[in-house]
Amino acid sequence: YGEETDERAEETVYRRHDRMKGRAVLPVHYRNQQDRLNTPVRIIHAGIFINQVTNEYIHCGCGIGNKKRPERVHQGRCDGKNRRSGAKGCRIDQRYQQQRVSLPLVMRLVVMLYAYTILQEYASFECVDPARSGSSIEKKTFFRYTALSCISGEAMAELRGAFTALVTPMKESGEVDYEGFRRLVSFQIEEGIDGIVPLGTTGETPTLEEDEEDRLIEIAVKEAKGKVPVIVGTGSNDTKHMVIYTERAKRMGADAALVVTPYYNKPNDDGLLRHFEAAAKVGIPVIVYNIASRSGRNIPTPLMEKISRISGIVGVKEASGDINQMGDVIREIALPRKAQGKSFTVLSGDDALTLPLAALGGDGIISVISNLLPAQVKALAHACLEGRYDEARRIHYELLPFIKAAFVETNPVPIKQAMNWAGLPAGPVRLPLGKLTPASEAALRSAMAGLGIQ
Repeated sequence: YGEETDERAEETVYRRHDRMKGRAVLPVHYRNQQDRLNTPVRIIHAGIFINQVTNEYIHCGCGIGNKKRPERVHQGRCDGKNRRSGAKGCRIDQRYQQQRVSLPLVMRLVVMLYAYTILQEYASFECVDPARSGSSIEKKTFFRYTALSCISGEAMAELRGAFTALVTPMKESGEVDYEGFRRLVSFQIEEGIDGIVPLGTTGETPTLEEDEEDRLIEIAVKEAKGKVPVIVGTGSNDTKHMVIYTERAKRMGADAALVVTPYYNKPNDDGLLRHFEAAAKVGIPVIVYNIASRSGRNIPTPLMEKISRISGIVGVKEASGDINQMGDVIREIALPRKAQGKSFTVLSGDDALTLPLAALGGDGIISVISNLLPAQVKALAHACLEGRYDEARRIHYELLPFIKAAFVETNPVPIKQAMNWAGLPAGPVRLPLGKLTPASEAALRSAMAGLGIQ
């Protein structure tokens, strides 16, 4: 059915469903709202069953898939409207993302067997991936998603959209402003961001004490858990310490760990491979953070391909600044993995490259400017991912002057100053970072004025 979303298409689906004939068009398990909204056909007996039994918010339904009680499919967290009665799309509460299944393993296996039995009823069907232009996925691939979801207790989904690399707000005394941090997390969720990333470069992690980091993770997980994914930065140039930080993130309830290339000591390929193997063994999804400008060591695509084959490595934050390399990573790693039914997410680490990376097949952005503009950055990312490139270009060019100004000096100095002017808790930076120069302040104020922010 491709792009059809009208009532007639839905009625056709009902008729085919009732007769148990023809092709059943099934969406792959995603928990990303942008992928769900444009999925026109949702006949998915197994998925609905798993959704209801495990309380996983796998898909909406919005009147499709359960004719008598459509609201049961998503636990009533829709906008209260059924598309069949005129609504153009469903706005599901974002709490369906990154939910954990609490069923015991035996019950999950029962669910898996039930799903397999249901799928066998359809001798032939087409499993459509709406995020990849409606391309077909084989029946065995769909079952792999279902089986792995049941066995692992987590839906096998990609991290896609806009994620904010959170600043760490400070008081004038130099202490961490924990209440300010709580307000920032709440602000991000209220503005609809797809996920948050505390303790990254933007969070001034090299200057934080471990007890401060513990408290920040605790607040982030408490405020965001069940609403949006929490990806905690756990990198270090000492593999032993990186493992300790990654274990802490897992223990405290993070959804994934962001592990940067070891900086300063510039390991060779074998050292890098073993470093990320150690991270993956912790048992939490790991996103590789490739940022040569900070670490002094780029991860070339052939080495990234080897790293991507490590079980538990789920993607990369590509901040190499090289769009050619980013394209190679997508073409040589991400797309082949997804064709095999495996997930490898490619997120931009540069705000200015959100649109170009998405056009090449990337999955979104870990953004700095979304600290101040989460709704706008999300709108850009989702427009790209949904193929609305005219709108995406408009948003990109609107934001571009501010993006340039936000990096006029070392991040996070400009973005924290902009947040302070806008009334958000950010405070000063810790040494060795210093204040903006007058010339940089003028450039930043001009860019903010262009967006109507005083």
